[in-house]
Amino acid sequence: MTNLIADALLASGKKVLVNRLGSNTETGVASALLSGLSLGNRLKYPVAVLEVDERSSVKVYPHLTPDCTVITNLTRDSIMRNAFPEYMAELLTRYMPPTTTLVLNADDLISCRVAPENGRIYYSLASAPGDVESAGGIVNDLPLCPVCSAHLEYSLVRHGHIGRARCPKCGLASPEGDFTARFSSGRLEIRSGAERFDCPAPAHVDPYDALAAATLLRALGLSAEAVSRGLASASLPATRRREASIGGVRIVTLMAKDKNAVACSRTFAALRSAPGRKEVYLMMNCLYDQRHWSENTCWLYDCDFELLCHPDFTHFVAAGPRCLDYRLRLELAGVPECLIDADPDERRAAKYLKLTPGTDVYILYGTDSVRLARRVERYVEKLAERRAK
Repeated sequence: MTNLIADALLASGKKVLVNRLGSNTETGVASALLSGLSLGNRLKYPVAVLEVDERSSVKVYPHLTPDCTVITNLTRDSIMRNAFPEYMAELLTRYMPPTTTLVLNADDLISCRVAPENGRIYYSLASAPGDVESAGGIVNDLPLCPVCSAHLEYSLVRHGHIGRARCPKCGLASPEGDFTARFSSGRLEIRSGAERFDCPAPAHVDPYDALAAATLLRALGLSAEAVSRGLASASLPATRRREASIGGVRIVTLMAKDKNAVACSRTFAALRSAPGRKEVYLMMNCLYDQRHWSENTCWLYDCDFELLCHPDFTHFVAAGPRCLDYRLRLELAGVPECLIDADPDERRAAKYLKLTPGTDVYILYGTDSVRLARRVERYVEKLAERRAK
């Protein structure tokens, strides 16, 4: 999201300071701000786009007052770090500067209720063919009304609790969007009052993120044409996604995060919807926990591994110190044991990949294993080159 907004502003001719590599804690934000100063202590950038971790907001916001803050959604993260999204929402409400305008997802009843006294702009995705009343996943972080605790009624669910909800008892309901969009064939048809405009939603970008970026950019005064050009120029950092084709095998390396059931479930859903046959290499291990303490594996059972139980998935390789946990979770999801190989050594595990021409290979890794993932990726590419000869 941060890179999407920054790229759009850069394409419009703005000079932008951004913590592009995702260093979103207080130290990363401070480093980015320091890099935006000259030796004479003068600002080198008129605009800063900064990603701020929810937990770090308690240390950042007392010293920094954004003109606008975008909150795309609040869902459960690592249970050891962030507990549950209601806790994150309460922290953001407590520390959000009162003059900051919030750009909020109207289809998330948790995040759209943050800092209720602040000015706010809502965005929402209109229903489309194929939308359902229940997404059928394991996790819903808001089954009950946050006001009266009655069971919420969902008329639309995209994933988890993201959708349109209403309480039949007290009447609490998802707010209407100030900016609404219909997503179709990689484009967003956006409506705001009497204004209508069209802009791209790149294949590597979630439609909600593209709409959030468009909403913010229009709120900052960019023209609809500039917003459309900016989103068309957006790129995804190489630390998040890379792709190569070798010997008839497409190798895609994706950051799926670790200890985050919702993020991994969304990645699995994207793989499930991709056409063709797929082989998956799983290494979403938390290397920090491996070095310093024991990783809590309960998140694996919040994660929708059941999405991987499908004929399009031909083979799985589980790698790293938690490889047997991944193997067990895949088997409990219904994946046949004969389709799973496991090895605690990431390089040795890569040798189990079949690398069959015509089958896509997906390497999924965690947030603190970027360098290791790159080494594994290069090794897999060399294996593919050898087998193609």
